[in-house]
Amino acid sequence: MSGCLKRLMMLLALALASTGAGCGRYVSNEFELATAARAKETCSCLFVALMLQENCNTTTATDPPLTTVQVDLPNKVVEAQALLMWSARARFVDEHAGCVLE
Repeated sequence: MSGCLKRLMMLLALALASTGAGCGRYVSNEFELATAARAKETCSCLFVALMLQENCNTTTATDPPLTTVQVDLPNKVVEAQALLMWSARARFVDEHAGCVLE
């Protein structure tokens, strides 16, 4: 799929999500879910599986790339953001509990 077509599809998905078109009686939360999943999975990848950040970025990336991730290594916190509207934060608790969404 060409880059232009991918951008067009992304804009169409955003427009549908923001208007709630085709969602029945509720607004779709797919972007919120994708953002939370990216934060949680990146946190688990880094602090539970102890993988390198570059590997975790590749493993948890979405297509099209709607989410960005910021990692606070000293505090073991990951924040993901999608389209400047949705954000989620996950933190490492301990070896038993792993990472949790805040």
